[in-house]
Amino acid sequence: CDGLGAPPRGSPRIYSRSRRSDRRAAPPTLWVRTASMYSTLKQFGLPAVAGSLAVLVSHPLELTKVRLQLDNELKARGSVGEYKGWLDCVATSWRRGGFRNLWRGVQFGVAREFFFNAARIGS
Repeated sequence: CDGLGAPPRGSPRIYSRSRRSDRRAAPPTLWVRTASMYSTLKQFGLPAVAGSLAVLVSHPLELTKVRLQLDNELKARGSVGEYKGWLDCVATSWRRGGFRNLWRGVQFGVAREFFFNAARIGS
């Protein structure tokens, strides 16, 4: 034995009867706790992040859709429409406020999907 608890290579294994004190359950090691925490993080965190990323990608399209729906409502009531189509809506939004205007209000959608997907898919 090299003093570290492992017998040298090639030496015969010696088995001894375990004492009563050896039979007690050892406290969970750091690896076991880390694996458990990783499993929980994977179970709840990955769906939450996936939902949040989906909102980040789809938000400009959703915002454009809502702006066009509101524009159509105004046209139905006799008002002049602001947009000619969805490309015009995106271009007008970009001219008015750039990147920020197309992602206006995204933080609420990200927060909603983060918690919603963690609870719905994670559990």
